Amino acid sequence: MNHFILYIIGYLILKIRYPNKEKRNYVLKNIYDNDYINVGGEPILKTIAIALIVLLLIFFISTVYAIFKHGPTTF
Repeated sequence: MNHFILYIIGYLILKIRYPNKEKRNYVLKNIYDNDYINVGGEPILKTIAIALIVLLLIFFISTVYAIFKHGPTTF
């Protein structure tokens, strides 16, 4: 089921981004290894990666803030 959803997302992304069929087939074949699942998975993985980076930055900033506010003491 997951592959079916990624396939549909990938097809729609390429269909919207490249209305010309020849250009769409060229991009699909040469960039995405002729697989719509790769096209659909890329934006999802990029979104997850950005979310994880933001969470990591929030954790790092809050840790540095806590150290400067309360001092590096052990409990």
